[in-house]
Amino acid sequence: MTPLSPPKGRCLSRRPVRIWKLKKKIKEALSKEKGTVYKDPGGKARVCLIYPNSYSLGMTNLGFQTVYHLFNEISDCVCERAFLPGKDDLPEYLRTSTPLLSYESQTPVKDFDIIALSLPFEEDYTNIPKIFGLARVPVFAGERGDCPPLVIAGGIAVSLNPEPLAEIVDIFLIGEGEGMTGEVIDVYRKLKGGPKQEILRAFDSISWAYVPSLYDFEYDGAKVKKIIVKKGAKAKVKAAKRPGLEGLEVPQSFIVTPDTEFRNTFLMEVERGCGRGCRFCAAGFLYLPPRWRDIEAIKAT
Repeated sequence: MTPLSPPKGRCLSRRPVRIWKLKKKIKEALSKEKGTVYKDPGGKARVCLIYPNSYSLGMTNLGFQTVYHLFNEISDCVCERAFLPGKDDLPEYLRTSTPLLSYESQTPVKDFDIIALSLPFEEDYTNIPKIFGLARVPVFAGERGDCPPLVIAGGIAVSLNPEPLAEIVDIFLIGEGEGMTGEVIDVYRKLKGGPKQEILRAFDSISWAYVPSLYDFEYDGAKVKKIIVKKGAKAKVKAAKRPGLEGLEVPQSFIVTPDTEFRNTFLMEVERGCGRGCRFCAAGFLYLPPRWRDIEAIKAT
């Protein structure tokens, strides 16, 4: 879980050339995409949505694509993407001391207002320190102080259990994403530039936002013995969930590219949740009760 950092004492005389090569590779990936959103960042809240694994895996994930789309639907928000560099690119980032870059504008991730982690799988947790090390962002929330970016996280893995990342993430968004993004940007923009503690307290007023720094835990071995709620914080976090899917836009492959694990495949959500009750399936339990989309709405999409 040690963050990556560039090797010391290495000559960086060819650094501009190598950075150009990294940017060129990103631009080549972008050239194959259809549906990419490019927005002028002026006066907008800037969000870097990070998938903590490769580009090909991230662009296959319907939740990741949907959150990208939801943020960019907000007029005063611009959302760009970043990924864990591949094995071929990682040595170049380290040799050239290049900070992790976003895709759409090749902006250093550390320069965004908000880092949003999309976390569907616990196995990717160990990639987060690597990503923060490359981005030149302190891994632990307590080390970041009032300095931006604000780190938020959502997805099925943290909705199931956010605690493994509680010392890293400032705010967890628990539950389903529709309706979350607009409120996140509204709260952030009202308090942008203010003390971080004020921002965290404002988010704590939202039922589905979990701010781990506002709670302490007592343990009995591996079990939680007691949860201590700090003064002014809410006692419980309630996951965001829609009773039905009527009227909601159908999550789909908003960006299409051949460079994904599901090549030549268009993804679309036709149901949410599952009634089979398999014990190993987190999604089957978190998204209960099962909800199906109207077939006519699917056809219209």
